[in-house]
Amino acid sequence: MLCDQSGKLSYAKCECDVHRRHPHKPLSILILDCWQHEYDKRPFTNFQIDKKFFEKRMHRKFNNSDWIVLIDFIEKRRPKTIQICNIEIPEYDENVNLNKQLVRSLEQAETINLRNVSVSLNMLIEFLKNIPSSKITNLDLSYNAMTSEHLWILRCILIKSNILQSLILENCSINENTFPILADGIHKSRSVQSIDISRPCPMSPVSYFDSTKYLSLIAQLIWQNKLTRLSLRQSNINGYDFVALSEYLASTNSKLIHLDLQANNLTSHGTDLLFKALAINKSVRELNLSANNLGSRGGLIISRLIWYTNLDSLDITHNKIGTEIICDLLCEMKKPCELKFLKIYGNKFNRRAAVVLKRLITAGVLNQNNIDVTYTFDHSKDELCVIPNFKNGRIHT
Repeated sequence: MLCDQSGKLSYAKCECDVHRRHPHKPLSILILDCWQHEYDKRPFTNFQIDKKFFEKRMHRKFNNSDWIVLIDFIEKRRPKTIQICNIEIPEYDENVNLNKQLVRSLEQAETINLRNVSVSLNMLIEFLKNIPSSKITNLDLSYNAMTSEHLWILRCILIKSNILQSLILENCSINENTFPILADGIHKSRSVQSIDISRPCPMSPVSYFDSTKYLSLIAQLIWQNKLTRLSLRQSNINGYDFVALSEYLASTNSKLIHLDLQANNLTSHGTDLLFKALAINKSVRELNLSANNLGSRGGLIISRLIWYTNLDSLDITHNKIGTEIICDLLCEMKKPCELKFLKIYGNKFNRRAAVVLKRLITAGVLNQNNIDVTYTFDHSKDELCVIPNFKNGRIHT
């Protein structure tokens, strides 16, 4: 069991079993150097620390006094990528404002990931003050509760920054009433191109979320802004909500290249609206429709309209699409189609699908590394069958 180091008791006097068997020194820059060398390669420019993994590896808890050492390390090593996860940032410790020191140490980093660290208003204010000297191009503030006050400051940061390109605000308790504040900052920003606002508010039986209003605001934002990447995973979007967004996706003003709609409820109705829009404005190249309850009807719409689009990456995993529709989709790839990356695991397959898949891979129409399933011979049934392709990364079951 981990002991609770408050900073007042030295490690040498700790009486817990772990520290008695494995005595260790307080956190130092040398320890953090060794920590970084375990996962990073020369010239050691990517630093990351997760509280859960740190405490398990170091056999002790991360306490407030460790922040001084961590900030000192970041200031001296100047990594380009900094990831701090699941560690609550204290505002004050022994009359020293850690927020100012931490933000100042992050100035030279290009990518900053502060997931689940309890970002405070004071910290965002310090970010705003340091915008002229900051080099941040990618900012991740996921899993930090954002009130309207937080979003007002974040809006000012977006407007004042000339180099911030990517903003991730997944699961930040943003709803249809507070989103307009953020949307105004995105619209007035001169540099933001990528936005991730997945899981906009806590999904619970007692909370109401107006997805139609929310998606309408996003549609207007796409139309007025030069966004190229948009992620709306688990946003409770249904096919009827998608009318407004599909109208703007079909507009020539839309510059969107990447669209992630994973784990919504688009169904076949939303799929029809989406692909008709993509057939008009062919800017979207990467599309994720995983777990959207498309069914065979939605799969049929995709197989018929996909070659009218410019998609080169499509994810339709876990959509209960029937075997015949999957075969039709695979056969469509024999036609002049831009599709190169395809994820279809979690749907239904039969012997014919395995035969078609084998022909596509053997003929070089589709690279095996670019699809998340492969074929094998089932000796028990004496026929070909489709199985996951784990070379393509982890398959979610």
